[in-house]
This record gives sequence, structure tokens and C-alpha cells, in this order.
Amino acid sequence: MFRILLIEDNHFKEQEVTQFLSETYCKKIIVDVACSYQSAMTKASSEEYDFMIVDMSIPKYDESRGGENRTLPTGGELIINTLYDMGIMSKSIVLTQYDIFNDETINSIDNRLKADCGEVYMGFIKYNSNEDEWKNQLQIKIDKLCYQY
Repeated sequence: MFRILLIEDNHFKEQEVTQFLSETYCKKIIVDVACSYQSAMTKASSEEYDFMIVDMSIPKYDESRGGENRTLPTGGELIINTLYDMGIMSKSIVLTQYDIFNDETINSIDNRLKADCGEVYMGFIKYNSNEDEWKNQLQIKIDKLCYQY
């Protein structure tokens, strides 16, 4: 089985991605979902994943914690870097609909992740719920990894 961790806090986007993955790969994959920095770090450090699909801007904690829950504008970058520094070498991509994070472009963040994490980081994909191009790009990335197993 090919294991994927989807790190996404937007329920609509999460449903669209998981539906696409289940329709495309049927029973060949298992998809787990984390909706915050904290839950992503917990799952990624306690389970072994072949691939991670990471949203860039995510909340620090799951909603159920209550209280103030600030969004980490570049939380996806933080997750990928931290896991890499911990020796967790799950391949990862960023799936985002935005171009700017804290006055920094996605291209700049992309270049930094490539420099910091090497082949573990496989780039970013622009998400747009009105178009299917993100699905094509995601399928190419997953298919490339699946042939390695």
C-alpha cells in the first residue's frame, strides 16, 4: 500500500483531493488527513508515509482545542523542513491556491525548500477548484513515486 498524508485545513479542498485520490487510485493507496501543524507533526512522526501533500497556510492546532488558534502562513514549509531535519524522508509537495505568503512568493519558498530539503521536496502545485490541471500534476508526481515501489 502507498501511504499519503494530506495536510489541509480547508474541508472543501480536503474532500476534493481525497475524492480525486480515491477515484484515481482505488484501493492502492491509504490517505490520512491532518488539519493543523500540530496534528501533521504528530502523524508524520509516528507513522511512515510515502508521500505528503501539504497546504502552505495552516492553523497551529486542530479547531477542537478552542482558544486562539493562529494560522501559520508558511506552516507547510515549516512542516517539510522540520520533518526533514528529524530525518523523516517522506517525499512531499505543496498544494496551494495562493501566490504570496508573508510578502514572499511561492516561487521563493519553493526555491528555498528545494535547497534545504533536496529530493525529498518535489515542488509545488497550484490548486484551483475550477480547473483540473492540479489533478494532472498531482497524478504525475504520485505515479512517479509509485513506480519506485
